[in-house]
Amino acid sequence: MIAKASPAAAETAPLDWFDVKNYGALGNGADDDTPKIQAAIDAAVAAGGGTVYFPAGAYAVTPTAGGPALSIGGNGIRLVGASSKASTLVKKANGILLRMSGAPTDTSGSKHRRYCSMENLGFNGNGKTGLLLELYYNDNSYFRDVFMSSNNDLCIGPHLKVDASCRHVYASNIYAYAGGFASGYSTAQNIIAWAGSAGALENVLIANSPSAATVNSGIDLYSGSGSTAVLRNVVGRYSTKPTGTHIYYEASSTGDFRVENCYANIGGQSGGTVPTKNQPNPPLRMVAGAVSDASFTHTPVDGTLAVDSTNRRLYVRVSGKWLSTALS
Repeated sequence: MIAKASPAAAETAPLDWFDVKNYGALGNGADDDTPKIQAAIDAAVAAGGGTVYFPAGAYAVTPTAGGPALSIGGNGIRLVGASSKASTLVKKANGILLRMSGAPTDTSGSKHRRYCSMENLGFNGNGKTGLLLELYYNDNSYFRDVFMSSNNDLCIGPHLKVDASCRHVYASNIYAYAGGFASGYSTAQNIIAWAGSAGALENVLIANSPSAATVNSGIDLYSGSGSTAVLRNVVGRYSTKPTGTHIYYEASSTGDFRVENCYANIGGQSGGTVPTKNQPNPPLRMVAGAVSDASFTHTPVDGTLAVDSTNRRLYVRVSGKWLSTALS
C-alpha cells in the first residue's frame, strides 16, 4: 500500500514536487524503499514532469533479475537530494540501480528520454555489481553534485556510461570511486564511458583503492562524426595506477575533441588513437598543412588562432579569411 501525503503536506507542497517520504519511503538504509520511490517517480511522470525529492537518508533499492531497481519512464523528471552525501540511494542486490533511457528501437530520436536531471544525490553500490546509472537514447540531460561510490560493477561495465545515442548531456561535479572487484573478477575496467554529442563532462574526480588495480582507463572517450567530445577538469587521483591510461581515445572516433585541464596523478595520461586535430590541453589547434575552416569540425569565429605544424606558420582568422606569418 502506498502512503498518501497528509492534508498539511498536500497544502504546502508545490504541485510539481514529489517527496518520496510522502509515498512511504523510509530512508533508513534497511527497509526496501524501491516501490515507494518508484511510485513517486511514476507520479511525476503522470503529471507531465516534476521534481522527485529525497530528504536526508539512505534509501535501500533492489534491482530485479530482469530490470533496474528504479526507472524513469517519462520526460522532464528531476531527481534532487538534500546533498550528495546526505541523500543516498543504496543498492541492495546486483543489477542496475537507475535506468534513465529511452526506447532502444527508436532511431529518429523522437522517443529519447528528454529533459531529465539529477542534483545533490548519492549512489552507493554497496559492493554489488551492475551499473549505477544507465543512460541510453537520452537527450538534454543534466547531472550536478552526484556522488558515486562503493560499486563493484567494474566487472561488467563503467560507473557512468553515456553512449553515442545520447545528445546534449551535461555531467558536472561527479565523484567515482572504484574500490574493488566482485568475487571471481579481477580485470580492470573503464570507469566512465563518454560518447554523447553536444554535451560535456566536467569537474570529475576518479579514484580507486590501493589494494587492487581496478581501473583500466578513467575515461573511455569517443567522438562521433560532426560532434566534439568535451572534457574539462577530469582528474584522476589514483592510489593504484590504471592498467591503461587516464583518458583513452577510441580509434573509431570520427569527430573532434576538446580536452582541458584533464590529468592523473600517476600512470599514463592518454592512450589509444590520440586525435591529430587535438592534443590534451592544447593552447592552439595544430594542423599539418595550411589552416582553413575545413581544419575545424565547425566554422571558427574571427580571431581564432591555429598553427601549421608542417610549414611552421601561425594563422589567424580575420573577416572570414585566414592570414599567416612564419614562425622562427
